Amino acid sequence: MQQLLAEPWILREKGSGTRETFDRAFHNYHSQLNIRLELEHTEAVKRTVESGLGIGCISRLALKDAFRRGSLVPVNTPALDLGRYFYFLWHKQKYQTTGMREFLALCKSITADVSRSDEVNLTRIIKE
Repeated sequence: MQQLLAEPWILREKGSGTRETFDRAFHNYHSQLNIRLELEHTEAVKRTVESGLGIGCISRLALKDAFRRGSLVPVNTPALDLGRYFYFLWHKQKYQTTGMREFLALCKSITADVSRSDEVNLTRIIKE
């Protein structure tokens, strides 16, 4: 943890889901964080970290290609809970169209056996 706190951080802006996940994980350490930049786009965070200005915290799914290329590497943080959950909400009295039901079924099917976002097979979405 001390090594993470010593690093300059490049983060998403406050209010983003990614930032909320980060803030929750570091809730006991906020006063010790060295936040260098707060940016509005995941791609901006990624490029800034690639340029060597600090370390960041964004979705593994967004980093999949950068990890494959070797321009970025994951940092294992087993002591931190960086899990994030997504929910679908709709009004209980609204009719669910066939398209809505099919979309929900597709989302469930491609995420059924994954524990991390980078395990989602996006080629299934493109092909279907």
